[in-house]
Amino acid sequence: MQLEILRNMCPEKRLRLAGELTRASWNRALAAVARAHPELTETQVLKKFVGMNYGVELAEQVYPGL
Repeated sequence: MQLEILRNMCPEKRLRLAGELTRASWNRALAAVARAHPELTETQVLKKFVGMNYGVELAEQVYPGL
């Protein structure tokens, strides 16, 4: 049933839905990192998230000195 609903959506609506789901997933993941590390600031949580998902090297480039 879900697949039929998705198939019947116009491409713009499917793209919007994909963006909303991605954003929701990011928010949940960031919240989990923040819960696991309550001592971190919001920016430090972002750096930790980037490090965990895309590598520490990239996290250091994006958030140097944190």
